[in-house]
This record gives sequence, structure tokens and C-alpha cells, in this order.
Amino acid sequence: MDARTILSRFTLSFSSHGERGGIHVARWGGASSRTANMLALTGPTGRVLLYVRVRTEGSGFWGLNYAHLKSLQSSNLPWFVALLLGPSETAYLLPAQLVNRAIESGSWSEGKWEYKVHDNHEINGALRFNSYADLFDELVAAYVVT
Repeated sequence: MDARTILSRFTLSFSSHGERGGIHVARWGGASSRTANMLALTGPTGRVLLYVRVRTEGSGFWGLNYAHLKSLQSSNLPWFVALLLGPSETAYLLPAQLVNRAIESGSWSEGKWEYKVHDNHEINGALRFNSYADLFDELVAAYVVT
């Protein structure tokens, strides 16, 4: 299964789960470019942003685009990064504080356009999930948007 299919499956799962809870899930228009990887979860009392990255291989890294992270950091909204490891529904949720700390400390290697994040000590402190529904529930619980 390719990354685009995994991202689409994730977004559909989130949208379906959100509708049942009164939360609208859509692409976030405030990103530096219109991308399917940047989502906004909007409920009656607030909005949370989610930057989703997919890795389809067993080993390797996720690339976190500098411009997308800068858009999140300047949004003045709560935000998270979700790292998906397909084709299963394995996922990691990184709060903004963990991402910012990793960037400031130089924990992640830097490429031309992105930080390279590996699933080892580089994501210590991230929450791990075996289903997208569980990740959604945690995200909503962490920032009550209902």
C-alpha cells in the first residue's frame, strides 16, 4: 500500500469518527501550501491542527517539512504531528512541545527541505497507537474540541 492510500484511509477514518462526535475534519488552509498532510479538527469550542506523515517501510524515517512546521508554529493554535507506519494502523502522536524540543535540541537530522525522524529514541515521549480511532480519541481528549 502506498503512502497516498494510507493517508487517504487515515483521513477517511478520522472524518468518519469525527462526524459521530460532532467534529469536522478537513484540510487546513493555513499551511504554506495546500496539502492533504495538514488537517484541522474543528468542534464547537475549538480547533486543533494535525500534520500527518506516512512511512510505508519497516525501517527508515519520516520527513517533516520545514515550511509546514513553521506554519503550525505560527498558527497560534494547538497542534500535533501524527506519524503513520503503514500498511497497518500503527501511529505515533507527537505534541507540539515534543516536536519543538526535538528541533531546538538538534535531535533530528536535517535534510534540504525537512527534518528526518526515525522511530527509535528520536520519538521518545510520543504516544503509540494501534488504531486510528484510538489516536483520534486521544487527540480529542487532549484538546477538548467538542
